[in-house]
Amino acid sequence: MVIANVSATRNHITTNTNPATDDDEDEDVEKLLEPFTKDLLMALIKKGVSKHPDLIEIVRELANANPAHRKIFIHNLDWDTIVETLTFVFSKYGEIKDCKAITDRVFDKSKGYTFILFKHRSGTRKALKQP
Repeated sequence: MVIANVSATRNHITTNTNPATDDDEDEDVEKLLEPFTKDLLMALIKKGVSKHPDLIEIVRELANANPAHRKIFIHNLDWDTIVETLTFVFSKYGEIKDCKAITDRVFDKSKGYTFILFKHRSGTRKALKQP
């Protein structure tokens, strides 16, 4: 039996546990992490990165692979906006992987908004700094 006292805040994690048993070593890490809250996972990763700075590269790789970190939404566009114009304007911030100008299918005109997916997070950050 493991007795643990775990407390986590957004920036810090502390534990007080008994030593692991043989059964604990066989337990799948995915099953251990599954019930963790987002805040607890964030605290765990921050603590891991602080103790093992090389882990930040893995975190960056995963962030770069996730489209949520590379996609921006733009609205209030002119009704005549086309993908080529958007690509030309936003490519100065970084390589664009995908650009979708959302159009009205009936009138074949822009609906005034778009999604741009950059190849790297750096392009997204630059575009958000320089609208």
